[in-house]
Amino acid sequence: MLLCILFWSPFLVWPTISLIRSRSLTPDESRAKAVALTVFTVSSLSFLAIPCAHDAYFYWTHRAMHHPRLFRAFHWTHHKSRTPTPWTAYAFDAPEAIVMVAFVPIWAAIVPMHDTALYIFMTWQIARNVIGHAGVEFSPVSGRRSRLRGWLNTTTHHDLHHQSGRTNYGLYFSWWDRWMGTEHPEYQARVAAIADRSRAARKPAIATPTLVAIGLLVLAGSVAWPGRASAQAPSGIAGSCPNRPAAIKGLWGSGCAALEQSPEYKVARWT
Repeated sequence: MLLCILFWSPFLVWPTISLIRSRSLTPDESRAKAVALTVFTVSSLSFLAIPCAHDAYFYWTHRAMHHPRLFRAFHWTHHKSRTPTPWTAYAFDAPEAIVMVAFVPIWAAIVPMHDTALYIFMTWQIARNVIGHAGVEFSPVSGRRSRLRGWLNTTTHHDLHHQSGRTNYGLYFSWWDRWMGTEHPEYQARVAAIADRSRAARKPAIATPTLVAIGLLVLAGSVAWPGRASAQAPSGIAGSCPNRPAAIKGLWGSGCAALEQSPEYKVARWT
């Protein structure tokens, strides 16, 4: 929670400056603006803090549902999918559904939050949950721990959870798994392997400029060659063809065989 507040604290600079400037307003205007800015500040803080709170809530409830006494009743249906798909995201038993849904009412009862902000968060967390079960890596991975993105979970992170069932309990962030020692031991290696495959798949793209240049040269040659052949046609191949009708002017340089098979030749030959 503290990390989230520190990360997003620059967004609170504008409300603070506005509160200082509001002293030049009338008392009523100042109070109204102070109330509006307070609501804005509190709503912004709650909106930025809710992912951290939800991630902590998810980690501990998720880990609790993996307890042998609770797993069968709460979490067994969801883990029937060893290889998750987007349909797996919300495939779970009723007890687990109650636990997952309970977070939003609890948060709204304790922390003031605007309806629109809550709606945006719900939409985002649904999309994020589906991505986590997509079975395809959507997150940018570099193959090494990143201070900028290393605390964001990937699709691979949750895939390994479905395969092992004893690691990677986190939802959005990797903090709790790292702090509690529950991160999968092969997670970083798997991410590195995906990064290597991605780089290997992108290598042919490096040759694209060369292929484009070759294609342009071939095209330029094909355009330039007919003009050269046409210029040489009167004393060249087409000029030596027997019985060449004088009416044909568009087939210079094509050769006698091509000339004689053309519709223009046949029409001119028999008219």
